[in-house]
Amino acid sequence: MTIADVSGKPTVLIGVVLDKSGSMGTIRDDTIGGFNTFIADQKKDDDSVVLASLTTFNTRVDKVHIAQELDQIEDLDHNSYIPSGGTALFDAVASAIRDMEQALKRQNKNKAAVLMVILTDGQENSSTETTKEQVGKMIKAKEDEGNWTFIFLGADLDNWVGESIGIACANVRNISKFAARDTYPVLSASARSFRKGVIGGKMQEKDDFYGGTGQEDAWDRVTNPDDKKTKDKS
Repeated sequence: MTIADVSGKPTVLIGVVLDKSGSMGTIRDDTIGGFNTFIADQKKDDDSVVLASLTTFNTRVDKVHIAQELDQIEDLDHNSYIPSGGTALFDAVASAIRDMEQALKRQNKNKAAVLMVILTDGQENSSTETTKEQVGKMIKAKEDEGNWTFIFLGADLDNWVGESIGIACANVRNISKFAARDTYPVLSASARSFRKGVIGGKMQEKDDFYGGTGQEDAWDRVTNPDDKKTKDKS
């Protein structure tokens, strides 16, 4: 059962953990435009109370927004999204989980449905506070609560990177950088489907996010061909 606010609408928190390391420079414009489109699309439905978080990371972690209403989420631009540095993936995911958890407690929305989206094109190389084992335990603990779902999108990145921190194989996608801009509309449609499931009182399987969104064909179009071959064999 997810919590509803005074309006009676269920609350959904969408958290985005977004890589801005140097290698993301090749898809900088696609990432900026894609993220902005994603937020704009989420505003189109008013059937649930949506809060959003944005954590960006390179060698350091930046807490851009924490559990704020969609109207308070500022567009990314060339001044706010500047790819550089390394990839503190573990620190970023751990920081986002803690921040979102604390924000929901402050707002008395502990049972809100949470969707955390992790987007990166590189392997961990810069975390100083969190190990792979620690972030894996954090993810499992939140999933065990029943209302948190984690998905991992690696841009031309092997699936094992997401799976190594405990994200279910079915919730990990190796997307093509050539399709980076096209990925965000599919992600947005999937998130809106996730929200509709929450409204209907039927949360999608936390271990099979993509299979429950009705967007399987669209996801296949943006998935790296090598990843699709791997999935076909499994």
